[in-house]
Amino acid sequence: MDANVSKKCVLLKTKNGHLKDVLNILDGGYDQLKTEEAVNVIICVCNACVDNGAQPQFTPDVVSELVVNCMKVIEKLDNNSLYSFLASIFHVVKYFIDKGACKCILHLRADLLRILKNSQVQANTNKSISNIGKIIYNGVLTKLMKSNLTDLAQLCQFSIVILQQVKELTSLLQENILSYTKNFNYLQLRIDDQCNFYLYVIALVQPEINEENAVIYLNAVFNILYVLLRNCLKNEKVTKGKEMIAISMKLLDKLDNQNFKDLKIVVENVMELMCSEDEFPTNLKSILTMIHENFERLYIQKKFLQTVDQFSKLLYVILQHVKLTFRSFSESFWSKFSIENITIINKFTIHMAITLSWIRLKCETCEECMLRNDFDSAVIMSLFPIYVLRYCITNGNKGNIDEILWEINKSFELASVMVHRVQEFKCKGWKNTWMELGTLAYNLSIVLHRINHKKDIFYSRYFIKKMILLEGVKETVLKEDILHSALLNLTECYINQCDNKKAMIIAAFNIFLHPDNGKSAFWQWIRIKSNNKEDETLQNLNLISIIDSNEAMIKSLHPQFKITIEQKIHLLQFELRQYKQCWYSKMSVVGAFRELNSLSDTLTTIQAFVSMWGDGDNEIPVDMHEIIFENVEEFEKILSDDPNNVDFKFYMAFLYLIEYYVASRKIQRKNREDMRATG
Repeated sequence: MDANVSKKCVLLKTKNGHLKDVLNILDGGYDQLKTEEAVNVIICVCNACVDNGAQPQFTPDVVSELVVNCMKVIEKLDNNSLYSFLASIFHVVKYFIDKGACKCILHLRADLLRILKNSQVQANTNKSISNIGKIIYNGVLTKLMKSNLTDLAQLCQFSIVILQQVKELTSLLQENILSYTKNFNYLQLRIDDQCNFYLYVIALVQPEINEENAVIYLNAVFNILYVLLRNCLKNEKVTKGKEMIAISMKLLDKLDNQNFKDLKIVVENVMELMCSEDEFPTNLKSILTMIHENFERLYIQKKFLQTVDQFSKLLYVILQHVKLTFRSFSESFWSKFSIENITIINKFTIHMAITLSWIRLKCETCEECMLRNDFDSAVIMSLFPIYVLRYCITNGNKGNIDEILWEINKSFELASVMVHRVQEFKCKGWKNTWMELGTLAYNLSIVLHRINHKKDIFYSRYFIKKMILLEGVKETVLKEDILHSALLNLTECYINQCDNKKAMIIAAFNIFLHPDNGKSAFWQWIRIKSNNKEDETLQNLNLISIIDSNEAMIKSLHPQFKITIEQKIHLLQFELRQYKQCWYSKMSVVGAFRELNSLSDTLTTIQAFVSMWGDGDNEIPVDMHEIIFENVEEFEKILSDDPNNVDFKFYMAFLYLIEYYVASRKIQRKNREDMRATG
C-alpha cells in the first residue's frame, strides 16, 4: 500500500461502496494495516453492504476478497473490538445469503474460526457468535437450498462449529439442524444425489457425537431418514435405503449407553425383513422377539421417548414396505408361516402405535395439520398384524386363530381410542382413518366368513358400528355402499350360524338404512323365510314387527336409531312391492298387510294391495290362488266394519277381478289337462 495514501481515504472509499478502488489501493499492502484498521475496514464494508449493495462494482466476490484479506491481518481481538467485528461479519454473511453466494460464506470460515479461537470471548459476545451460526443455518434452509450439495453440507458443519463455540449447538439441533434434507422434494434432486448429500453431512457430523448430545443428533437423523427412506422406496431403491440406515447406525458404535445398543438392534433386525421371499429369514420368531424386547425397553425409558417417537416414524416406513412386499409372497410361503408370530408382531406394533400417537393436538389451520401423518401412521401401524393374519388365512393357513384374534382385538381397540382422542379435538383428519379402520375390520370379517369362523360376526358388527358413527363424510354414496355390503355380509354370517332371527333383524335394518337399495337385503329376507317354512314365528314376521321387537340389538349398532311412522309405512309398502316379485316363494303377506293397515289409513292399505297387481298379472300361477284368497279373507274382516266406504267398494271390485283371473286360469289349466288325458 502506498504510504502516501491515508487510512482516511481507504475508509471513505469503502464507506461509499467503491470497493474495487479500495482493492487497488490495498493491493499487496494488507500487512501494513493494523488490527484496528482492518476491523474498521470490515465495519465500513458492512455498512456498505447495508447501504450500497446495489452498486455495479459491489459484488459478493469483491466483498469476500476484501473482508478475507482484512481478517488475515487480525490475530486476536479484545472484547469491544470483537463485538463490533462480529456484528459486521453477521451483516456481511447476511449479504452473501441474500445474493445466494454460498462459497463466499465458506471463504470466511477458516479466518473467522481462527480469530474466535485466539480471542477471549466474553458473555456479551456469545449472542453475536450464536447469531452468525443461526443465520448460516437459516440461510441453508431458505435461500441457499439450490447451491452445490457439497457446499451446503460444509455450511451445515460451519454452523455447527460456530454454535459449539458458545455451547448453543443443542438448542439448534433440537430444531433439527439437519432438517433441510426434508427439502429434497422441493429441490427435485435425484434420489442418488439426496443419499450422497446425506452421507456427506453424516460424515461431517459423526465426530461431533458424544454421550451427551447423541439423543439430539439421533432425533435429527431419524427425522431425515424417515423422509430419505420414503423417497428411496418410492423410487424402488430399496438397497440404497438400507445402506443409508446401516451407515446412520454406525453413529452409535462409539456409545456405551444400553438404550443406543437396543436401538441399533431393533433397526438391524427390522431391516432383515426388508427382503424378497427367497431372502426372508428362517429364524423369524427369534428376530421378532428380539425386536419386541428391545423396543419395549426403549419404550419405557421416559428420557428416551422423543427418540423412540422419531424412530417409530422410520420403522413405520419400513414396515409399510414390508406389508407391500408381503402381497407378492407365494401361497406356499403363507401356508407355512407360523401364525403365532402375529402375537409378537402385535405386541411390538402396539408399542409403536402408542409412541406415534404422542402428537401435538392443536393446529393453527387444517392446511398446516401437525398430526395427520403421525396419527394416520399410528393407527395403520396398530393394524399391521391384521394384514399378516389376512394373508395367512387367505392362503389356507388357519393355525390357532382364536388366540391370535384375541390379540388382534387389542389393536382394534387401541386404534379406536386414538381416533376418538383426535376426534375430541374436532380435528377433521380423523374421518379417513376411521374409514380405514372400519374397512379393515370388514375385510377381516369377510376372510373369517369364508372359513366359517365364529368371529366373522364380531368384526362385521365392529365395522358396521364404526361406519354408522362416521358422521359428516363427504363421500356419502361410498359410505352407504360399503355399509350396505357390510350389513349383507353380517346377515350371511348369521345365516351360516343358523341364527335366522338375527339374520332377519340385520336384513330389516339394512333395508331401513338403504330404502333405495334394499333389494339385495330383501332377497336374503325371502331366502330365510323360504328355507324355514315350518317356522310359523318367522313366517309371520314383517320388517316393522321385527324392528320394533328387537330395537335393543339394532341400537347396539346404531345408538341413535329412531324410526318414524312415515318410515314404517314406507318400509311396509316396500315389503309388499318386493313380495309381488317373489310369488314363487309362496310367502304369506298377511302380516305385512295387517301391520300396514294398523299404521295407515284404509286407502293406503288398498293402494298397497292394488300395487301388487298390474295389467300383466293374469299370468300369476293358478296354484297361488290359495295365498290370494287367504289374504282376501283377512282383508274382508278388516274392512267389513265400513261396507259403504267408496274405497271399500273399489277394493271389492278389484278383488272380484282378481278372483276372476284366478278362476279363469284354473279352468284353462283344467281343460288342458282333460284334453291331454283323452288323447
